[in-house]
Amino acid sequence: MALKRCRYLEAAADKRLSRASAYRCLAPDPVQPEMPASITGYYRFKWPPERAYVCVDDHCEKCPMYEKAAPR
Repeated sequence: MALKRCRYLEAAADKRLSRASAYRCLAPDPVQPEMPASITGYYRFKWPPERAYVCVDDHCEKCPMYEKAAPR
């Protein structure tokens, strides 16, 4: 499969963060939806949610935030 970089990947600066070619995603955080106090009052509740590193070939193609990167 061809490498399809997303404009939100930190890969623009080629900062690979692991041996598995995982990169940090810099997509904007979603707006927090209305939630009841039973969720937001939970002691581990945190907004925005934590992020994981993504692999270009596995995650970008299926991501709803995907936007093709501008050519270098």
